[in-house]
Amino acid sequence: MRKNETRANKITMSSIEKHSEKRAPELMKSAVYEEEVGNGKVITYWIPDDQIQNLIPVSMIIKDPQNKSWLDLFNEQMERLNEDGWGLTDYYPIKAKFSLDKKNQTLDVNVPSDHPYGQGAANEKFIDILKKDIASNSNLKKVRLFTNGKPGIEFGNYGNIPELTIEPEKNHAFLFYYPNKNESPFLVPTIESFKTIKDALIAMKKDLPDYGLKKSMMFELQEKDLAVRNKTLHVSVKKDSKIKDDQQTLFSYEALLLTAKEFGLEKVVINDAPLKQIGPFHFSEENKVPIAPNLRNIDY
Repeated sequence: MRKNETRANKITMSSIEKHSEKRAPELMKSAVYEEEVGNGKVITYWIPDDQIQNLIPVSMIIKDPQNKSWLDLFNEQMERLNEDGWGLTDYYPIKAKFSLDKKNQTLDVNVPSDHPYGQGAANEKFIDILKKDIASNSNLKKVRLFTNGKPGIEFGNYGNIPELTIEPEKNHAFLFYYPNKNESPFLVPTIESFKTIKDALIAMKKDLPDYGLKKSMMFELQEKDLAVRNKTLHVSVKKDSKIKDDQQTLFSYEALLLTAKEFGLEKVVINDAPLKQIGPFHFSEENKVPIAPNLRNIDY
């Protein structure tokens, strides 16, 4: 009995000791990846930051058992966005009616006569947001604009605009934007586009103080060893480079993945890294680029 009691005590104490150990917090991915979507659908909204300088892409995975169109999901979810809680400008829902002309593959956007998008910086952001929202969520190439059912929307800086052409933007670098001094950044594409991915990686090493953006590149890369093969980016890390196994470095790696995607690449491999992995990412293996940046959950 004593032996059994002693053994039981040891097991109990061992369990307590294990549970009382301080474990390092699990590193979390910030973007949306293919394996996480399952049967859901991804919708991305572009939301102005609190200074209305940058447009921040915010994505969500939506369960869709009824197999609704992207536009139905877009309309339903934009009323649930938590811009204030994310440190961004309260912009949605957009004061407009969106309808899809399937025959002509065109989106019709009808604003009321008292809409707030016609003057100052607001009209520029409205146009940019429309273009980015549509490009991120569909393959549509054309938008027709209406005011109270009549063709065209009057924009103070541009005059009356009856339609927009949607052209997906590419070749940007992803930097960090910290809302309200938050420790976790949003990953945001630069306004400037770059001729080569090497140029984009160099841009990731610099802050853009005029836009409130911070550098995102925490890796000291051997730029001369950069290579692209079979839609995969191969990069090497300098031998004396010190890479931390922490959350900010993981975000930096995701910024690298998103920047690679901007140039039509599908995977990234880091050679000779001093660490084998950060969080779920094994550096020497091919890691797929994300589907969309900045995953956020919405409470229903």
